[in-house]
Amino acid sequence: MAILSQSTATFSPSFVSTRSDFTRLTRFPCRVTFRRGLAVSSCFNSSKSPGAGGFLSPDNGGEVSYELHHDFSPQRRRSGSPVFVTLPVNSVSREGGRVLRPKTMMFSLKALATAGVEGVVVEIWIPLPLWVLDEIKKDVELAYCDRFGRRNIEYISLGCDIQVYADFMRDFRDTFRSLLGVIITGVQIGMGPGGELRYPSFSPQEPNLAWPQELGEFQCYDKYMLASLNASARNIGMREWGNGGPFGTGSLMQNPEHTDFFKNDGGSWDTPYGKFFLEWYSGMLLLHGERICKEAETIFRGTEVHMSAKLAVIHWHYVTQSHPSELTAGYYNTFNRDGYLSIARMFSKYGFSMCCSCFEMQDAVMQKINPDGSPEGFLRQLLLAARLCDLALEGQNFSTNLDDGGFTQVLKMSKFYSNGIEKRPFSFNFVRMDKRLFESRNWDRFTRFVRQMSNGNIFRARLYSVGDTRFKTAPVMPEARLLYHLYQYS
Repeated sequence: MAILSQSTATFSPSFVSTRSDFTRLTRFPCRVTFRRGLAVSSCFNSSKSPGAGGFLSPDNGGEVSYELHHDFSPQRRRSGSPVFVTLPVNSVSREGGRVLRPKTMMFSLKALATAGVEGVVVEIWIPLPLWVLDEIKKDVELAYCDRFGRRNIEYISLGCDIQVYADFMRDFRDTFRSLLGVIITGVQIGMGPGGELRYPSFSPQEPNLAWPQELGEFQCYDKYMLASLNASARNIGMREWGNGGPFGTGSLMQNPEHTDFFKNDGGSWDTPYGKFFLEWYSGMLLLHGERICKEAETIFRGTEVHMSAKLAVIHWHYVTQSHPSELTAGYYNTFNRDGYLSIARMFSKYGFSMCCSCFEMQDAVMQKINPDGSPEGFLRQLLLAARLCDLALEGQNFSTNLDDGGFTQVLKMSKFYSNGIEKRPFSFNFVRMDKRLFESRNWDRFTRFVRQMSNGNIFRARLYSVGDTRFKTAPVMPEARLLYHLYQYS
């Protein structure tokens, strides 16, 4: 496992400590997904031996590594859609790389393997390197800015889009070259806040409370974005359009019908000026995505690592004509314009798969909270764009605690994408593992869901106790092994 050094742009095959000289923690814009190995990834269903690519063995504070043996045939999983599980965020001690509670994690991973889970996903979120924060202190215009002058340093402004991403990816590739394609089989490239290709248009505080209604703010008021906007306006002979973002966009939680820009009838989003601005704004985001995709494809070419990128599922104004919350995030998607097909084409061009969440959300439930929202409608549009571009798709859940209705909805939406004459590759990432997952009722739901995703071609696992975990398994099959460093979950 690797984490980016907090003072230099290099990777180290160990965890580094979280230092106290950061003014705040921000999410590093590269999310790495480890599948089939590395740390706790899935050699669950791999027919390759551990020696095929080697394993990292960082100092683990004297703790030993474990080998996981399980009875599972890799050929039995191929007909359905594989299920992965995201491991907990607070898995490694903050003081310097010690992986916690190994025995507990060993039982947890054995349970997942026995249930037929394909592998696990490890997320790496770290602070921006100190040298980046220092540069922002010297020039605050490197950070995104809205019309009120509020700065957001989750991600560097696209107007200056400095060429650091390629260096990060290249160093990661070089550090773990022997593991790529064998132990590390998937890398999800972060392209914006939360790892998603979007602008940081929403309030960073309490996002779970803000999402049902928030309009968002256009992030185009740093001097670099303004310079780009001004140049674009001059190119078409409309200099007055290049002085800033739109007027009349209202407040964050305002009804879009009460704004001049977003309202359905007569809103300026549907005027020549509105179309110019939205094309420029979304075009800058698409250009940013294209640059990162191109660099990543070049850097990881020949490694047999599968690359993916994530889009935000912004569904809370989907039934309106202007789709304001999508527009401020950089997705020029309205009732008469498809804003996702161009993004899907870009991913397809560079061999990326597309990741999106909210597969468990239902319109009947969400519209009781917000009648303007439609998670199912939004997701169907996104899935259709992916199908047209022949993309592999990675689904996720938004809520961390799914009931029977949630699992049923995931199955419904996954079949919507993967079924048909031409079957598209689909996998699902269950977010995330915690102690609730292994409670009897939740475990029964989860294992039934895994079996249904695989078209019933796997056995069902049961946990008979928490302290002494025993499993009901199928007849002994060729073993697969997992050498890993185990860690704590909340």
